Amino acid sequence: MGDDLRRGRAAFAARSWDEAFGALSAADENSPLEPEDLELMATAAYLTARHDRCTDLWGRAHQGFADRGDVERAAGAAFWMAFTLLNRGEPALAAGWLGRGVELLDDGTRDCVQRGFLLTMIGIQALMQGDPERALPTMVEVCAIADRFGDPDLKVLSRLGHGQTLLALGRTDIGLGRLGEGHIDAARIAGQADHALAPLAIYGVWASRSGDTGVQCRRTAGGLLLDGTLKFASGAGVIERALVPVWPTPQEHLLIDLDVSALPVDRSAWQTSAMATSHSHTVELSAVEVPDSAVVGEPGFYLERPGFFPGGIGVAAVWVGGLGRVTDTVLRRVRQRPTTTADLRLGRIVTSLSLGVAAVRQAARELDTEWPVGMAATGQLRALATRTRAGVGSCVRAALLESRELAGPAGLAFDADLTHAIDDLGLYVLQQSADGDAGHLGALLREEVDP
Repeated sequence: MGDDLRRGRAAFAARSWDEAFGALSAADENSPLEPEDLELMATAAYLTARHDRCTDLWGRAHQGFADRGDVERAAGAAFWMAFTLLNRGEPALAAGWLGRGVELLDDGTRDCVQRGFLLTMIGIQALMQGDPERALPTMVEVCAIADRFGDPDLKVLSRLGHGQTLLALGRTDIGLGRLGEGHIDAARIAGQADHALAPLAIYGVWASRSGDTGVQCRRTAGGLLLDGTLKFASGAGVIERALVPVWPTPQEHLLIDLDVSALPVDRSAWQTSAMATSHSHTVELSAVEVPDSAVVGEPGFYLERPGFFPGGIGVAAVWVGGLGRVTDTVLRRVRQRPTTTADLRLGRIVTSLSLGVAAVRQAARELDTEWPVGMAATGQLRALATRTRAGVGSCVRAALLESRELAGPAGLAFDADLTHAIDDLGLYVLQQSADGDAGHLGALLREEVDP
């Protein structure tokens, strides 16, 4: 190994990108680099804004892996080429490289990390085309692949894709966003328990314990017998399966992967038009038998796992998406009836939206950078999730007040889109206990625990 190559690898490991690029370039001039080192050089080129060199290097790395017969690494290089081209505003070329990568992996059927990266790009394309409903199942599959293979880079991309999809779904329809969040949450929970979800099934998580809801269970010779009432069962009558906590005793709980497609649904209990598209109805379970194989994880897994509190950040992302929908409908009204006062209120709404988006993105960054390397303490994760939900909830409530004042009685009475956007978000954000979250954060500060 030459000195330049050794120095380039060391600089790359130290994240000295400019030095790494220079040393690897010198090594490449002396003797063409192997595709593994071309990957390093291409990454360093991208991070130092040498975009033309970056695409040339990814192309060489791709060809090098392909010539060697390493189709998975070749597909990975194709992904990064497509990613770079898309960020340069060349979607047609990016699509071509994406198709090449998919074709290499047996037309996308080979189960590997690189397939997850390629699916991420497919999901991003759907989001860019304004189609979050098409992006959702793709991003769910990416989350499952990331959890299955434990690749840190894919985990980062899957979380970002997850968050952007929820934001986009909430902006389209907050009830639909709620259903999408439930399905993604179920996939995440299953991944944390190393549990395989039923193929192609649409899932939810029915875990609310408010309003006298809850499911008891008792053991039988064949498994478990479930009885109880589930309120706020989002997707009831629409989804096929749900992850449901059940309680053998008041102190012990199990998580069940339950077929809910044939359960009786009481649609009469929901007495508001708000969040109607979430299909959040009441479901009664009476002597429902499930086998022991339906249990997900160990006893106590659902509430005691480190990932319990970060799941609330996904909900906050849907709130922010819902606020985007409110902003869109308010903006349309302001453009029809511009006044100085309306501009003032619109400015406050946009400020709240920007702060909410920033809070969700900051939480995603903290999860990406800190959770994998040491943020394992449940208290730290709870503090992060609580801080995010409290911040987003505060932004949403402030913006809803301004929106109602801006709309006035005529807007709320005659503009159906605006009224539904405000009412849907107003009901959904009440899921958060603002006083409870504020009290928790205040206690952390008083006790000098870093919140």
